[in-house]
Amino acid sequence: LTRISPVLMLLVLLSSTVTAHGSTLAQLGVVESELVGINLPGFARSLFGNQRINLYIALNSGEQEVHGIVTKKGSITQFIEREVETPSLRVYTTEAAVTQITTAENLGQELQAALKDGRITYRAIGIRNKVKFRAASILANVAGWFQK
Repeated sequence: LTRISPVLMLLVLLSSTVTAHGSTLAQLGVVESELVGINLPGFARSLFGNQRINLYIALNSGEQEVHGIVTKKGSITQFIEREVETPSLRVYTTEAAVTQITTAENLGQELQAALKDGRITYRAIGIRNKVKFRAASILANVAGWFQK
Protein backbone atom coordinates (compact mmCIF):
# COMPACT_ATOMS: atom_id res chain seq x y z
CA LEU A 1 0.00 0.00 0.00
CA THR A 2 2.85 2.39 0.67
CA ARG A 3 3.90 2.67 -2.98
CA ILE A 4 0.33 3.21 -4.21
CA SER A 5 -0.46 5.81 -1.56
CA PRO A 6 0.84 8.93 -3.36
CA VAL A 7 -1.39 8.25 -6.35
CA LEU A 8 -4.50 7.49 -4.36
CA MET A 9 -3.74 10.59 -2.33
CA LEU A 10 -3.72 12.49 -5.62
CA LEU A 11 -7.12 11.02 -6.49
CA VAL A 12 -8.55 11.89 -3.09
CA LEU A 13 -7.14 15.40 -3.24
CA LEU A 14 -8.47 15.84 -6.77
CA SER A 15 -11.90 14.85 -5.53
CA SER A 16 -11.82 17.78 -3.15
CA THR A 17 -10.68 20.28 -5.77
CA VAL A 18 -13.62 20.31 -8.14
CA THR A 19 -15.15 23.45 -9.56
CA ALA A 20 -17.41 25.24 -7.13
CA HIS A 21 -20.62 24.71 -9.07
CA GLY A 22 -22.59 22.68 -6.57
CA SER A 23 -19.78 20.38 -5.48
CA THR A 24 -19.77 19.66 -1.77
CA LEU A 25 -16.02 18.97 -1.75
CA ALA A 26 -14.84 22.11 -3.57
CA GLN A 27 -12.87 23.22 -0.51
CA LEU A 28 -9.55 23.89 -2.21
CA GLY A 29 -10.94 25.99 -5.07
CA VAL A 30 -8.89 24.44 -7.88
CA VAL A 31 -10.69 24.40 -11.21
CA GLU A 32 -10.60 21.73 -13.88
CA SER A 33 -8.31 23.81 -16.09
CA GLU A 34 -5.67 23.74 -13.32
CA LEU A 35 -5.81 19.93 -13.08
CA VAL A 36 -5.65 19.11 -16.77
CA GLY A 37 -2.03 18.80 -17.83
CA ILE A 38 -0.66 17.80 -14.43
CA ASN A 39 2.05 15.16 -14.89
CA LEU A 40 1.99 12.19 -12.54
CA PRO A 41 5.26 11.39 -10.73
CA GLY A 42 7.42 8.29 -11.39
CA PHE A 43 5.73 5.19 -9.99
CA ALA A 44 2.31 6.82 -10.28
CA ARG A 45 2.89 7.35 -13.97
CA SER A 46 3.58 3.67 -14.59
CA LEU A 47 0.53 2.61 -12.59
CA PHE A 48 -1.94 5.37 -13.47
CA GLY A 49 -0.44 6.84 -16.63
CA ASN A 50 -3.15 5.60 -19.00
CA GLN A 51 -6.35 5.17 -17.05
CA ARG A 52 -10.02 6.09 -17.13
CA ILE A 53 -10.92 6.50 -13.46
CA ASN A 54 -14.30 6.93 -11.85
CA LEU A 55 -14.07 8.30 -8.31
CA TYR A 56 -17.17 7.78 -6.16
CA ILE A 57 -17.56 9.79 -2.95
CA ALA A 58 -20.38 9.02 -0.51
CA LEU A 59 -21.35 12.39 0.95
CA ASN A 60 -22.42 13.01 4.53
CA SER A 61 -25.85 14.04 3.19
CA GLY A 62 -26.41 10.54 1.82
CA GLU A 63 -25.88 11.62 -1.80
CA GLN A 64 -23.03 10.46 -3.99
CA GLU A 65 -20.56 12.63 -5.86
CA VAL A 66 -18.86 11.19 -8.94
CA HIS A 67 -15.75 12.45 -10.72
CA GLY A 68 -14.16 11.14 -13.89
CA ILE A 69 -10.42 11.39 -14.38
CA VAL A 70 -8.68 10.46 -17.62
CA THR A 71 -4.91 10.12 -17.83
CA LYS A 72 -2.82 9.58 -20.95
CA LYS A 73 0.93 9.19 -21.18
CA GLY A 74 1.32 10.09 -17.52
CA SER A 75 -0.68 13.29 -17.36
CA ILE A 76 -4.26 14.23 -16.52
CA THR A 77 -6.15 14.99 -19.71
CA GLN A 78 -9.67 15.23 -18.33
CA PHE A 79 -11.35 15.84 -14.97
CA ILE A 80 -15.15 15.95 -15.01
CA GLU A 81 -18.04 15.88 -12.54
CA ARG A 82 -19.54 12.68 -13.93
CA GLU A 83 -18.46 9.15 -14.77
CA VAL A 84 -16.17 8.48 -17.68
CA GLU A 85 -17.33 5.83 -20.11
CA THR A 86 -15.59 2.46 -20.00
CA PRO A 87 -13.53 3.08 -16.85
CA SER A 88 -10.39 1.06 -16.18
CA LEU A 89 -10.41 1.83 -12.45
CA ARG A 90 -13.09 2.63 -9.89
CA VAL A 91 -12.16 4.28 -6.57
CA TYR A 92 -14.63 4.50 -3.66
CA THR A 93 -14.43 6.69 -0.58
CA THR A 94 -16.48 8.97 1.65
CA GLU A 95 -16.61 12.69 2.30
CA ALA A 96 -15.54 11.99 5.88
CA ALA A 97 -12.47 10.06 4.67
CA VAL A 98 -11.50 12.87 2.27
CA THR A 99 -11.85 15.41 5.07
CA GLN A 100 -9.83 13.26 7.48
CA ILE A 101 -7.05 12.81 4.93
CA THR A 102 -6.87 16.40 3.70
CA THR A 103 -6.85 17.82 7.24
CA ALA A 104 -4.45 15.26 8.76
CA GLU A 105 -1.03 16.37 9.97
CA ASN A 106 0.51 13.43 8.09
CA LEU A 107 -1.42 12.97 4.82
CA GLY A 108 0.50 9.88 3.76
CA GLN A 109 0.00 8.08 7.05
CA GLU A 110 -3.72 8.91 7.12
CA LEU A 111 -4.10 7.78 3.52
CA GLN A 112 -2.36 4.47 4.30
CA ALA A 113 -4.69 3.98 7.25
CA ALA A 114 -7.73 4.72 5.06
CA LEU A 115 -6.58 2.16 2.49
CA LYS A 116 -5.90 -0.41 5.17
CA ASP A 117 -9.19 0.02 7.05
CA GLY A 118 -11.35 0.24 3.92
CA ARG A 119 -12.30 3.92 3.97
CA ILE A 120 -10.80 3.98 0.46
CA THR A 121 -11.22 1.02 -1.84
CA TYR A 122 -10.57 0.51 -5.53
CA ARG A 123 -11.50 -1.95 -8.24
CA ALA A 124 -9.36 -2.44 -11.32
CA ILE A 125 -11.26 -3.37 -14.46
CA GLY A 126 -9.84 -5.72 -17.09
CA ILE A 127 -7.43 -8.60 -16.62
CA ARG A 128 -4.29 -6.62 -17.47
CA ASN A 129 -5.25 -3.84 -15.06
CA LYS A 130 -6.13 -6.33 -12.30
CA VAL A 131 -2.75 -8.03 -12.66
CA LYS A 132 -0.94 -4.67 -12.66
CA PHE A 133 -2.70 -3.43 -9.51
CA ARG A 134 -2.37 -6.76 -7.71
CA ALA A 135 1.36 -6.83 -8.43
CA ALA A 136 1.70 -3.23 -7.18
CA SER A 137 -0.20 -4.15 -4.02
CA ILE A 138 2.08 -7.13 -3.36
CA LEU A 139 5.20 -5.01 -3.92
CA ALA A 140 3.84 -2.33 -1.59
CA ASN A 141 3.17 -4.91 1.13
CA VAL A 142 6.68 -6.33 0.80
CA ALA A 143 8.16 -2.82 0.93
CA GLY A 144 6.09 -2.15 4.04
CA TRP A 145 7.80 -5.04 5.86
CA PHE A 146 11.13 -3.24 5.54
CA GLN A 147 9.77 0.09 6.76
CA LYS A 148 8.67 -1.25 10.14
